[in-house]
Amino acid sequence: MHLITSIGKTKYQTCTYSWDGREYSTPFAPVALAHLQGLRGARASVLVTAAAREANYTPLAEQLLQAGLEPRAVPVPEGRDEAEILQIFRIITDLVQPGENVVLDVTFSLRHLPFTYLAALIYLVGLREVNLKGIYYGAYEFGTGQGEERRAPILEITYLFRLIEWYYALNTARREGDFRPLGRLLHGDLGDLFWRGGRDEVLSRVKGHVQELAFALGAVLPLETGYQAARLTALLERLTSLEQLPAAVLALKDMGELLTSWQLTVNLAEKNWKQQVVLDRRELERQLALASWYAGRMNRPAVMLVLREWLISRLQLAHCSRDGGPVYNWLGYERRKRYEQALNRLKERAKQGLVKDPQEKQLASLWSRVTADRNLVAHGGMDEGTVQISVDEINNLLQECQALLDAEVPLEVIQRKGQRVLLTPLGLSRGVLYSGVKLTGPQRLVVLSSPQAAAAIPEILQAAGAPEISCQVLNLADPHLGFREAERLRRENRALWQELAGAGEVVVNITGGTTAMQCVVEDLAAYLDRLGVAVRRVALVDRRPYEEQRANPYVCGELVELEPLR
Repeated sequence: MHLITSIGKTKYQTCTYSWDGREYSTPFAPVALAHLQGLRGARASVLVTAAAREANYTPLAEQLLQAGLEPRAVPVPEGRDEAEILQIFRIITDLVQPGENVVLDVTFSLRHLPFTYLAALIYLVGLREVNLKGIYYGAYEFGTGQGEERRAPILEITYLFRLIEWYYALNTARREGDFRPLGRLLHGDLGDLFWRGGRDEVLSRVKGHVQELAFALGAVLPLETGYQAARLTALLERLTSLEQLPAAVLALKDMGELLTSWQLTVNLAEKNWKQQVVLDRRELERQLALASWYAGRMNRPAVMLVLREWLISRLQLAHCSRDGGPVYNWLGYERRKRYEQALNRLKERAKQGLVKDPQEKQLASLWSRVTADRNLVAHGGMDEGTVQISVDEINNLLQECQALLDAEVPLEVIQRKGQRVLLTPLGLSRGVLYSGVKLTGPQRLVVLSSPQAAAAIPEILQAAGAPEISCQVLNLADPHLGFREAERLRRENRALWQELAGAGEVVVNITGGTTAMQCVVEDLAAYLDRLGVAVRRVALVDRRPYEEQRANPYVCGELVELEPLR
């Protein structure tokens, strides 16, 4: 323990100082404080000017020694100007060791110097993790009686310093979005209260929820943030007493308005509170308000995390609630994954220049920018580009999301009602295409072939009873070695892929033709899947001997369903 005090050059009168029902008589309030607070074993730094040292230091030091302390005179100037005041500040900060427990007595000093002491303590507590155990003032002028019969209280004014700490903690929460200082400060104050034999159940519960809120905000958890905000709001309404921890209670009450726009409307007594949360416009507005709050504190990673999930939720609400009502059970991984994949596929189609609808283009652009920004920070900036904070970009994204609340969301993003298309290779065995047409019933054909094999397509379709089906042939430059021709076919047939992007289903047959044809078909199937097309992979099998197949190709084989690409 380290007592920091000062002495002046005035001749001090004996006074009986009282604290917490106990008394001690001495001319020096710091000595009474040492006895009444049980500071035996502590070191005592006494700030003295030259005149004060000559007048009073020796008797003060002797009484501090008798109280079991180790006094030390610390010469200081009188603080007549800014330079001297800063010198006193530096002297005090040099006296105290990091992590030390400090008690400050401000009874005997020039009236302006306690402000210097206070500034030094703010510095020491904030930057050197010094533990302030109390600030005390021997209020001689409040005493009663004359001469040696005079009695006066020792006042604890630590709460004034606590108000400054609470101001800092609240300011950090409001300006920077960091609630951890609030939690730490409340934890320390409650510890001191318990040490003094007091308890406050409401404040104890508040402490826990402030810490949980700090975690939820730091981890960017919109639902947990809303839950903890609701719990805190309910508890803060019960904080009526200012007696035990006035600084904490006053500061916490001021924090209440900060929680209003975040809180969820749920039954706080329910253990499974997340099951009560419904997805509706109000919930989207609440999450968007939280994203805006993060943006106001330049927390770009948090904004992008919230907006990414917000867009998934917005698409989910549009798809599941045609009449604008709430959506229940919306938080399952598989449920949300469907909408995330739909947005990723839309982004890929837009990247390939295959999106023409203006609403789809806008949604694709918004999703692309949000996910790109989110990925940059989520992967620690491990990218060739420099990660920067663009205030304009953040504000633009927030405005576009706000506009999307009232805009019509293009539901074609997740449910296509177009044609069924058969994509198949075709070699010299005509039965593959024949069976594909008969067994899948397509409205359109895309055939990967060679000019020689493709010449038989009209006859095959006639035999299948579907001569009117639209058919587009994609010829491989080398039917036997063209394993890498998928990229060329995508590049040269952009209009085709744009049309297929709107297909209801593309049935991809991986059998028939050459091995190179089968490989290219698989590559094209993967490309269509990335574009968001419903791809159905099948194999067409004819169990008859090869010679019989050649002699009579127009016999329907079997269709085997294969696993999806993912």
